[in-house]
Amino acid sequence: MDKSPVLRNISFPLLLALSVLLLAGVILGIQHFFPQLYCPIRAASGFQCPGCGGTTALRALIHGDLSSAFHSNPLFIVGIVCLFAWALYAQLTQALSGKPYRIKSPLAKAILIIIVILAFTIIRNL
Repeated sequence: MDKSPVLRNISFPLLLALSVLLLAGVILGIQHFFPQLYCPIRAASGFQCPGCGGTTALRALIHGDLSSAFHSNPLFIVGIVCLFAWALYAQLTQALSGKPYRIKSPLAKAILIIIVILAFTIIRNL
């Protein structure tokens, strides 16, 4: 089955970035109706998970308060910036070369991301 011309020209990182935007909209919509949602990991253990403060950071970003957003969850803000920079790079690379964008050494990159998330979680709970 051949992909449609529109999907053929969209890179995986761009689709991932758009999916994150959609998920953020859903989360903000749910939180609008249920404003007292708390992280189950934090409620059970008392420790902040890597995502704690992400919704607050997202709301602050939407309102243009970068300082408050970064204070709520710096990893979330840096991650969003990196994700969209990667999506832009992948889309431009694909558009200029005419070839589909391929992730080089995906396992190594996944391991690095996991290490960064674990380190962030440990440091923020000290």
